Amino acid sequence: MYNLNNLIMTAQNNRKVVNKDAVVIKFVGDSGDGMQLTGGEFARIMGRSGHDFATHPDYPPEISAPTGTLFGVSGFQIQLASGNALTSGDRPDLLVVMNPAALASNLSDARPGATLVVNSGAFTGANLEKAGYRGNPLEGNIGPLHPGAAKFWNELNVKVPDAALK
Repeated sequence: MYNLNNLIMTAQNNRKVVNKDAVVIKFVGDSGDGMQLTGGEFARIMGRSGHDFATHPDYPPEISAPTGTLFGVSGFQIQLASGNALTSGDRPDLLVVMNPAALASNLSDARPGATLVVNSGAFTGANLEKAGYRGNPLEGNIGPLHPGAAKFWNELNVKVPDAALK
């Protein structure tokens, strides 16, 4: 079995590298965004690479809820471990968020200091309002973008915010 430490990439741009025996990841978005499919495929790939994992799908309380509402959020949590993963984990170390409602309903579950990966394009005025936000919680909180990702977006003529290039 592989050790998760073998998957740690080299730190670039003074990013902190943390070695862990286990990591909890949660994918969240609207019902129909494919969170169970994404989580299931991620688990399948990790299993094939020799990691132990445990999963937990999180179905929304209302299956046909209006898009972008708190009661229509769906999720999939997975714990990856270098040893035995006996549960899907308690609090996510990494939260992958597809919209404001998913952030609003899952942020309090994340471990303090957790990493957020956010589909910032979904943080429109209408979606923010449906999720109960008065403003955009992402404003002023953009982290640095990997230089390779910045190059990719620039080649596609997509404007990368200056704050993401620092």
